[in-house]
Amino acid sequence: ASSNIDGVKVDGQAAVTMMGKGTGGSTKTTQSFVQAMEASVIKNFGNASNCINCMCHPTECLYSYKETGIARVSDDFYPRDEASHTTHIAHVAYNSIFMGEIVQPDWDMFQ
Repeated sequence: ASSNIDGVKVDGQAAVTMMGKGTGGSTKTTQSFVQAMEASVIKNFGNASNCINCMCHPTECLYSYKETGIARVSDDFYPRDEASHTTHIAHVAYNSIFMGEIVQPDWDMFQ
């Protein structure tokens, strides 16, 4: 807060699901990671809604969120690549149908 930073995007969360051998498996490892990440967001930013979960589509991630409720539902948006805009919107709209039942979708666009 003293640095005028009021939120965080936690990227690459899907990678955690590939870990867990010898620690209880990917689900347990992901749950532990998500719990620690959410606690850190609340401690450092005061509110879990100040977090955007990103690259978090594996079921282990989506079903582990208890505090954070916003998730990126798209690939990166490229504002200078006009040919990508229609596909981006279609992907986000379809992903929002599924993920919107679990999280508040973030579309990564409209600067």
